[in-house]
Amino acid sequence: MNKYRQSNISARQLTTLTVFFTIGSGILIVPSSVTTIARQDAWIACLVGLAIGILILCMFNLLTKLYPQLNLVQMMEAVFGKWLGKLIALLVVVSLFITGPSPALYFTSNFITTQIMPETPTQAINILFVVVIIMGARLGLETIARSSELMFFPFIILFISFVILILNQTQTQNILPVMENGMRPIWSASLDFMATVLLPHITLLIFHSSAVNKPKEARRALLIGSAMGGLAITLIVALSILVFGPDIIISSMYPSYLLAQKINIGNFLQRIEVIMAIMWYTTLFIRIAIYIFFTAISLTYIFNLRNYRPLVMPLGMILVSLSEIVYPNVSFHQTWDSSTWVSYTLVLSVFLPVVMLLTHMIRNMATNGANPASNASNAPNSSNPSNSQNSSSSSESSSSSGPSDSSSSSNSSMASSSSDSAGKSDSSGSSGSSGSSGSSGSSGSSGSSNSADSSGSSSSSDSSDSSGSP
Repeated sequence: MNKYRQSNISARQLTTLTVFFTIGSGILIVPSSVTTIARQDAWIACLVGLAIGILILCMFNLLTKLYPQLNLVQMMEAVFGKWLGKLIALLVVVSLFITGPSPALYFTSNFITTQIMPETPTQAINILFVVVIIMGARLGLETIARSSELMFFPFIILFISFVILILNQTQTQNILPVMENGMRPIWSASLDFMATVLLPHITLLIFHSSAVNKPKEARRALLIGSAMGGLAITLIVALSILVFGPDIIISSMYPSYLLAQKINIGNFLQRIEVIMAIMWYTTLFIRIAIYIFFTAISLTYIFNLRNYRPLVMPLGMILVSLSEIVYPNVSFHQTWDSSTWVSYTLVLSVFLPVVMLLTHMIRNMATNGANPASNASNAPNSSNPSNSQNSSSSSESSSSSGPSDSSSSSNSSMASSSSDSAGKSDSSGSSGSSGSSGSSGSSGSSGSSNSADSSGSSSSSDSSDSSGSP
């Protein structure tokens, strides 16, 4: 039984949720991390990572197609069994809660204290932000989805305005030469892009198939939303390189915010970097709210709880504490994001779904291999009466098949009155089952064999099974 089946969102709402979840904190931190690896080719790495990530999302869609109306925890139970599935799901949920929303909340306070309000304590910023997130998560998935749908068009307007206003600051020579160091740094940067932007989408499986009213449109909405969010981040990376060049981006922790500070139209329209801050906080609210909702719903299914809402407040309090200790310093943050986080998300979002699909295929092969054996053992029993009827041309050769044929003819046509012509009763039974009750004895003996092959065999086998004859 689905404990939150009352949640019902549309495919369009899933698209907006996916767009915001994809952009998330990546709109500020991805340009620096990707450019550090691929330098001026970072925008190419983003496109490569987006293409590979879409293929991985297609694998997620295949899981939802194989297990419709099930969330991620239920899928694991169906594939690995009850106890092993719950154990794996618990490990995934706990590790993802520590490594997913905690760094996102850390970036929130770090950004505010380093760029806008340096004297404000990080704990105060995190608590205020988490209070709003807890309110949204307690109200449920439909509230979060409607909020994303409401904020989507203002976000698009701000994003387009930001791109148009910064175009006059671009310089083409900053992206040259293209692919100076070959494809090797591009592959590494594409993995970093996927690990931050697309691979965490496995958390969306907690409501992708079970809460969307149209599953087919939901699978398309996941791909469309991910592509839109990935292209938005790719555009930000390309603009950052075109405006500043790779060297300045590498040395800056939040190059997107620095990019917004460069907007200057006629010495009148300038210092509007608040646009970037508004866009970032909008996407970050949706991303952390989905993480908390994912954790609460998953724990509800794992421990068979009645409601997920009592878990939201404690999870928010734990999240505030984790955000203060998840990154002790900047060097740890860079090492974690470049090595450990990439490997972890590859195991969680690629290796685990592949194992689930392989387990499903092996079970289906074992089931399909057992069914033909049982069918083959039952096939001679169902074909013996028809074979004996077709092989015997005289009326005296089948003494055991006569009662079954006569009983089938009496049940089907109710016209067996004389016991002298057993052959005629066979022919009438076979012809009666095929719909022709007025055939002669000679035509019955010559033509009933064909009709017995097509229709009489099925009726005789059914009657023999029901009457208990061999």
